[in-house]
Amino acid sequence: MILSFTVACALIFACLLAVQIDWALRFTKLLRSQTKPPVDAPLPRALVLLCLRGADPFLGRTLRALLAQTHEQFHLRLVIDSETDPAWEIVEPFLEESQDPRVQVRVLKQRLTTCSLKNSALLQETAELDDDYEAIVQVDADAVPYPNWLRDLLTPLRDPQVGATSGLRWYSPADRSTAGLIRFFWGCAAMIQMVQFKMLWGGSLAIRRDLIDGTSLRSIWARSLSDDLTLNTALHEAGLKEQHVPAVLVNQEGIDLKGCFQFIRRQVVFVRLYHAAWTPVSLYAATGSIALLLAAAAFAGTVATGDLWQAPAILAIVAIYGMSFRWLMLWVDDRVRTRVAIQGETLPPREGWHALPVPLTMLMYTACYLSAACLKQIQWRGVVYKFTRSGTARMVNDAPFEDRLLPAEASVL
Repeated sequence: MILSFTVACALIFACLLAVQIDWALRFTKLLRSQTKPPVDAPLPRALVLLCLRGADPFLGRTLRALLAQTHEQFHLRLVIDSETDPAWEIVEPFLEESQDPRVQVRVLKQRLTTCSLKNSALLQETAELDDDYEAIVQVDADAVPYPNWLRDLLTPLRDPQVGATSGLRWYSPADRSTAGLIRFFWGCAAMIQMVQFKMLWGGSLAIRRDLIDGTSLRSIWARSLSDDLTLNTALHEAGLKEQHVPAVLVNQEGIDLKGCFQFIRRQVVFVRLYHAAWTPVSLYAATGSIALLLAAAAFAGTVATGDLWQAPAILAIVAIYGMSFRWLMLWVDDRVRTRVAIQGETLPPREGWHALPVPLTMLMYTACYLSAACLKQIQWRGVVYKFTRSGTARMVNDAPFEDRLLPAEASVL
């Protein structure tokens, strides 16, 4: 029996690794791609929306980077959660410094209880759009865009068949904390999956105006927690396609273990509720969980029966898979670093990155998956939301964000 468990564990890990290599190769192909639109087609005029609740550590850099875009035909609209939100402490000095007429600031007034506060902000600002806006662009406060970011995101929308484009989120912790490295390894695998299963990311997202005016997207937002994973329904309704672009936005924020768990679990919950890829993603996660359980059962069996000669083989199987996963993710990270260098940026060096976060990442993702599979409510930036299996949501509490320093767990989507 122990030998059977060991063999099954080895075969499962081998299959998982083969799938991961295939997805990684597809992802790196995207990083090397170049969009070549018709030269006579102008870029869409865009409204860039930045929804703020709390003062993100890199918010000032994000705001300055948005005004430094090479494509200048856009308006930047900041939607702040309340009149007392800590984000004002960063926004007000920025407004005084920039004096840029393209920047508009509004406070969130239409606070629906059937969706997330971010969706409420999107609904408020898309209710009456000026006629000259051809695209709506979303960016997160923890995503610092490079100078050509808006141009790269809008370029594919020149194709009338493309309804939405999404950039790539990449974690590159400046510190060496275990939680930061766990989120890095999870983020690598998650971003590869997002590209594979056509999951858009609301932190770097451009939406064709037609999706807002001609589909049920606003109605979907009004009863959902997610603003990005729900886009696929509207795209299908309009007969348009989504497209990932090799526009990498780097997140260097720190995080603690509790915050890392809550963040990853929330991402898994949103996939479960709002994206058709939940079945293959769930199968992938369940397969990894089964492999770990088989390894644990086989190891416990060797201890219970005294057949300790099999224990090294079990540990070796898990170690080989862990080292292979680590090598693959670092290999992908090297390709991302090349892309980031093309964008004119550099990432912190990887010296001092220890290997311990790899098995911890496997364990944490398993725990997040098992917890998310039965979860009925989440907390997001101090707000508690309850939801049903169909994804309909209800905000339990609504209060202004009071913490001057944003909690590490309160990462945005």
